[in-house]
Amino acid sequence: MRNYIIITKEQAEQIRGRHGRYSAIEPVPSPDGNYLVPERCLDDPDLKDIKATIQGYVAPDKKNVQDIEDLPEMGQPVIKDKIYRFESEDNFPPLVIARQDHIRTEHDPKIVPALFSFFRENSDTLEWIPNEKVDVGWKRMYNGVQYECIQAHMTLETWTPTATIGVLWKSLAPATGEWKAGVAYKVGDMVTYKDKTYKCLQAHTSISTWHPDVVPALWQLQK
Repeated sequence: MRNYIIITKEQAEQIRGRHGRYSAIEPVPSPDGNYLVPERCLDDPDLKDIKATIQGYVAPDKKNVQDIEDLPEMGQPVIKDKIYRFESEDNFPPLVIARQDHIRTEHDPKIVPALFSFFRENSDTLEWIPNEKVDVGWKRMYNGVQYECIQAHMTLETWTPTATIGVLWKSLAPATGEWKAGVAYKVGDMVTYKDKTYKCLQAHTSISTWHPDVVPALWQLQK
């Protein structure tokens, strides 16, 4: 079991990033709009400069200090809507929320979206992960390319941005250079395909069968 201090978004902004992205002070967003900071960070000697600030966030009666259990072992009950700590070697967010009551199975939370979902503060630089609720307009990085969500959904292991391009995601890769499928092209973009140059005539998200040389309504060959 781990103790977390519940703080507001404004308080999180005061301390976030002052000790590096991966330090113990990094606030974790909670589904209710607040943030969680591990109480153990108060013992971190590197945080002595703002230790008093963090301690000031703790209510005198410690009502805003929450106990968060580690995810139960296999065969133990898991409670719906309860937050658990999940240690992962894949750089996943540190906390998960149970989506339904169940008995813990041997499956990793990131491959059972019906049972668990991850949550974290939205950012344009986050890597795409499965089992996360994403909204329209949110951006995620995948294989070095940035994608924008075009339909709100729960991400799944097999629904990667490249596998659902044009349905759930659109690519924000620079629309120059070699033509590629899955890119959101806009009017005026210039690409090359089979050693020829084409100009985009109509904004669209390219798909694998819409090569520039077969869709003159979308691409104009440049002489």
